[in-house]
Amino acid sequence: MVRRLFVGLLCICSLLAGGTGHAQELRGFWVDTWHAALRTRAEVDVLIQAAKTAKANALFVEVRKRGDAYYLSHYEPLASDVASGFDPLAYLIQRARSETPPLEVHAWLVMMPIWSSTTPPANPLHPYNRFPQWLTLNDSGATYDGSNYSFDPGHPEAADFTYRVAMDILRHYDVDGIHFDYIRYAGNRWGYNPMSVSRFNTVFGRSGNPAYNDSSWSQWRRDQVTQLVRRIYASTVALKPWCKVTAATITWGNGPTSESAWTSTSAYSAVFQDWRAWTEEGILDIAIPMCYYNHASSTHRTYFNNWITWTKNHRYNRSVAIGLGAYLNTLSNTITQIGLVRTPTSQGGYSDGIVFYSYAA
Repeated sequence: MVRRLFVGLLCICSLLAGGTGHAQELRGFWVDTWHAALRTRAEVDVLIQAAKTAKANALFVEVRKRGDAYYLSHYEPLASDVASGFDPLAYLIQRARSETPPLEVHAWLVMMPIWSSTTPPANPLHPYNRFPQWLTLNDSGATYDGSNYSFDPGHPEAADFTYRVAMDILRHYDVDGIHFDYIRYAGNRWGYNPMSVSRFNTVFGRSGNPAYNDSSWSQWRRDQVTQLVRRIYASTVALKPWCKVTAATITWGNGPTSESAWTSTSAYSAVFQDWRAWTEEGILDIAIPMCYYNHASSTHRTYFNNWITWTKNHRYNRSVAIGLGAYLNTLSNTITQIGLVRTPTSQGGYSDGIVFYSYAA
């Protein structure tokens, strides 16, 4: 297994070493903590060596998985699989800084989902146990979306807690960036936390639950997500202006092929993640759309090409990098996708880099 990983990395690294001709290309891996990565010093040492072998220059490491921490948090408990007395993020930063050239370390935070099992966490200090009143609900009153329990960004205290979790890392760790994941709703029927509904009704002079497809209610939820991004970005600039704020963003389905088509995308209309507006406003330094498409499928090739073209042409005054689903593809098709990402569009749009999902794959 380890040998296969390194063989794949060696094959990819010959392309990664070539660059794009623009300013330094971002060459990164998402490093999830559902798999071996940060639990022990030995796992971190292997990770660093793998990144060097691949000629990567950035690691997006999942330090908040589901309301737990792979660092010493002032708000959430240490993940249960971390070795006793070990601070994974601190050691990773130490190792990454000692390399020549150093590797960037971006703290990947799963933002709204806080628990993924129908069995509650054993630790009474876990946010799921401490703040059940902050959970989002769907229009039928359910709190479990089939994969996660999540906090509702429309609840001010839930949003504030999430903000504080992000700032806690920035204040206490020398990270190169804060990276958002799941900075969205689970779908357009979610967001019915009573506090959020009450706030909406106060603003619009209504009562009861709004319909899930009510346009004002949709925009309200979209705004709650954007306000959280904006707040973290502004505070990051004030505290550590060199630190990058990035996000893994939704691409589900076909990419937009016109300006007006953006509002029909799943990101905008289904999960209320208006990441185009974030880059246009300048409250996101790098948008990293998750273009996870199997290149063996002609339909998926079309989706992939449309998304990367649209992304490269909508950089605004910020940067974009393309997230590749290497886990879905053969090595040769992954290399093909790298080449497509690096090819400028007919309008001169380009990507600032590539991030692979994932290190474990």
